[in-house]
Amino acid sequence: MIQATLLFLIKRENGDISQICLAMKKRGFGVGKYNGVGGKFDSELDSNILDTVKREAKEEIGIDMDKSWQVADMDFYFPHKTKINMKVRAFLTDR
Repeated sequence: MIQATLLFLIKRENGDISQICLAMKKRGFGVGKYNGVGGKFDSELDSNILDTVKREAKEEIGIDMDKSWQVADMDFYFPHKTKINMKVRAFLTDR
């Protein structure tokens, strides 16, 4: 199962979430849709899934993320394309 991440950047006002910043997918799975940023775990670049979310945030939108919160664990199963079954961990950051 592919290990992957999604990161949603949030803006807070008075402690509450006031905005969620999304990015347009330019290629690959979900092309043409708005989503969080993220990608696949790479054992050559990442020692754990937190390294993945930090690396992808830097690569895709140029931010150096120092703090995030995991908010979901999602498993996606594709019966006709089992090679792309995914475990996706979703994170939030306001930094």
